[in-house]
Amino acid sequence: GKTINSQGFVNAGNITLTSGGIIDTTGGIISAPGGIKGGNITLLAPGNIDTGTITVFLSGFNGDSGDIWIRSTDGNINTSSGALITASGLGLGGNITLDAADAIIVGEMNALSFVDKGGKIDLSADRNITLSGDIQTNQNNITLNAPVTLADNVALTTSDSSGIIFNDIINGTYNLTLNLEQGQVQFNDRVGNLTPLNNLQVQGTITTTNPSGIDITTLNRIETQDITAPGGIRLTSHQRRITTQRLNTSAFNNGGNITLKAPGNISVSQIDSQSLGNGNGGAVDITTGQFFQATDTFLDQNGTRTSISTAGITDGGSIVIRHGGEGITPFIVGNADINGTEGAISRGNNTPESQIVPTQSYLHTHKQDRDRIQIISVSAASPPPPDPNPLPPEPNPSPQLTPRSPSISSSDSTPDTPSPTNPLESLAYLVGDTLDVNPQINQDAETGNYTFTWKIPNQQILSLNVPYVQESSRQLPINPADDIVTEIDQILEAQFENYLGEDITQKHVTTASLQKRLQTMEIQTGKRAVVIYALSHPDGLQLVLVPPEGSPISKQVPQANSKTLRREVKKFYHTLNDYTSTRYLSSSQQLYQWLIEPLATELDALNIDTLIFSMDAGLRTIPLAALHDGQQFLIETYSVGLIPSVSLTDTRYQSLKDATILAMGAAEFPDSTLPSLPAVPIELSTILAEFGQGKLLLNDQFTLDNFKTQRRNAPFDIVHLSTHASFPRDRNHHPYIQLWRQQVGLNQLRQVQWYAPPTVELLTLSACETAVGNEQAEMGFAGLAVQAGVKSALASLWKVDDLGTLAVMTEFYQQLNRENVSIKAEALRQAQLALLRSQVRIESSQLVGTSRNISVAKSLVNPPESNLSHPYYWAGFTLIGNPL
Repeated sequence: GKTINSQGFVNAGNITLTSGGIIDTTGGIISAPGGIKGGNITLLAPGNIDTGTITVFLSGFNGDSGDIWIRSTDGNINTSSGALITASGLGLGGNITLDAADAIIVGEMNALSFVDKGGKIDLSADRNITLSGDIQTNQNNITLNAPVTLADNVALTTSDSSGIIFNDIINGTYNLTLNLEQGQVQFNDRVGNLTPLNNLQVQGTITTTNPSGIDITTLNRIETQDITAPGGIRLTSHQRRITTQRLNTSAFNNGGNITLKAPGNISVSQIDSQSLGNGNGGAVDITTGQFFQATDTFLDQNGTRTSISTAGITDGGSIVIRHGGEGITPFIVGNADINGTEGAISRGNNTPESQIVPTQSYLHTHKQDRDRIQIISVSAASPPPPDPNPLPPEPNPSPQLTPRSPSISSSDSTPDTPSPTNPLESLAYLVGDTLDVNPQINQDAETGNYTFTWKIPNQQILSLNVPYVQESSRQLPINPADDIVTEIDQILEAQFENYLGEDITQKHVTTASLQKRLQTMEIQTGKRAVVIYALSHPDGLQLVLVPPEGSPISKQVPQANSKTLRREVKKFYHTLNDYTSTRYLSSSQQLYQWLIEPLATELDALNIDTLIFSMDAGLRTIPLAALHDGQQFLIETYSVGLIPSVSLTDTRYQSLKDATILAMGAAEFPDSTLPSLPAVPIELSTILAEFGQGKLLLNDQFTLDNFKTQRRNAPFDIVHLSTHASFPRDRNHHPYIQLWRQQVGLNQLRQVQWYAPPTVELLTLSACETAVGNEQAEMGFAGLAVQAGVKSALASLWKVDDLGTLAVMTEFYQQLNRENVSIKAEALRQAQLALLRSQVRIESSQLVGTSRNISVAKSLVNPPESNLSHPYYWAGFTLIGNPL
């Protein structure tokens, strides 16, 4: 248990421990003179070697560090219990060599030189190497000669030209950062199953000559520089994007295949999978739910200036690119600014069919060279294919307001028992009955025009093009009577009650009763608000503004018909989630012109500062805070809230200045594959410190039984949950919140009886993962406060990373506690503005600008993402229910 220490004025003495059994030096070993040369430390035993901190360092005279060598001929080497192994000096860093017949388990390790060359780090084991801390050296390499298991957030750092060398597979990683000022990461065996990997960031090139190539899968982003792997490259991000540079699988025999898959953007500089000898070029297969960019060019073997080449002497490889342009954003060969390639796409010689040369623009799916080159979006005569992360589908308009719109079919065959929903389709089936053949019905997604085809066996194919004339729908009156509020609110209430399967309220809302609530709100809070109903119809958007006094105001926006509106919303989501660009502004401004601009004059005249939206199906998950008028965002003028309907909202006001808070959450989830949330303990403790009154329950205390117990024992005003939550697209799967070892549905949360006096004023879901995908997901999200039984709920429309969530939540609660902030919607607005204006930001691994500076783990700070002003970080947070 005692420290072994060797010192000397000039040189330290060597320390050598040899055992015929085991070695236990958990007290630590230090060889640390103030002089010129550190001593070597050697541990040698056949059995297990357990060590504490081992230190060799020099503090003066530019001294060199000694070397550390540990070898177990038959057992394990274990230094993981918080121990540091360091061989650093002002002169040369010392070499660190660990060699075990069984396994190596180590924590943090460094062999740095502060003015010269660092030492080499070489770890070898017959079974496995487990790293639970950062590994650092400079101007020398790191070599791992065994299967490697890395704990979350481990970083390997070196500046040596030979880089970091993995001689076996990698497993069990959550966040992995490989930092190289120069050099490369070498994978000399195929990378193993990286499914648990959260993020991979490589600052340096990746190379492998292994015949199996390289296969990396992450939950979130992949960011690398060049990758060279003749055996093939497979990169998969399940939830985010892929950003890389040159991908090279060219070889003198067959070129390696390249497969890239991500729901977000995929960006490369160039792709080269040529066969440089007598072989076939490798196949390229790219799938992105958003956009693909190949931003650079190179000369392939045929002298073509290409961004993607699969050319081969025998034959070229196929090229398939699936992108999320959806018939809205074209794929351009010759322009990679948004969606496309800078140079040509080529799979062979210079014949026209084997390549696409700049500049060609494809709005819809394009195929050539016997389908060996495909750019897949949507058919020019078909609606878009299913999206990996789709928005809610257009609902059936309510019968009180509009008739059912015509159905659209894009299949090549029709069901045996069709159910046509308009006269044109009915006529097509009538003709089909006469000819004894089912019709094929296609409707152009842009124009609505129909193409009917009847394939008569052994005879001529009959085809007919018919223009589609929109059936006018019955809208609410332009100059409505005062009962318009009753009509709309009952329709929206019914949508939620049908989804939830119960009759929740018997409240009867009228224009007069709603205006009385708005007037009371102004007296209690000083905030002057309006309710805006937004209803989506096939022939336009209808907006109904209910002011605190006077008649409701109805406006029509015919250009924003349901089909056009939904496309723009989907484009908004795609672009807003790319926090590296401002491409979202086009859609943001268009949606502002449709949703806000028609009412701008009235809002100004009424001196309004708070907007309460009650939205139709398909619109409830628009990130309203990020709407932009061309000069500024919506939240720079108004506080914004969302309600399911007025009748389903408890609009009573209670100040939260002296509120008590129950802060619960989990950093890890033992019985789940969900990624860990390392910032949760910091977030919860910071929020609790802000209020000063409440209770913090973390990890194994985060249970449903504890919810019920805490509810019985103390009347908490705010319940803050830092965890994952999901609002699934599938009706068969219900919304849930992830506890420590259990997923609970929102209906189960009602068992806590938060709705019983005193009602919980605010339920916050931090770090939630809202899978916004269709009407079911949207109803679960927008109905969160209703189904949970609380006055208000704060949640996010998409999964913001730990850093953004920490920043928004910390600032939100600080604002909520300020005297001049009277309502929750205004507190959220001020928090969002603080990020937008960089008042809350990251500096030197600290979150600054809040009431107290908060130290942030370096693993959470990714320099390209440290600017939190992009709306990706703040616009997704939405207040649902009572905004007061």
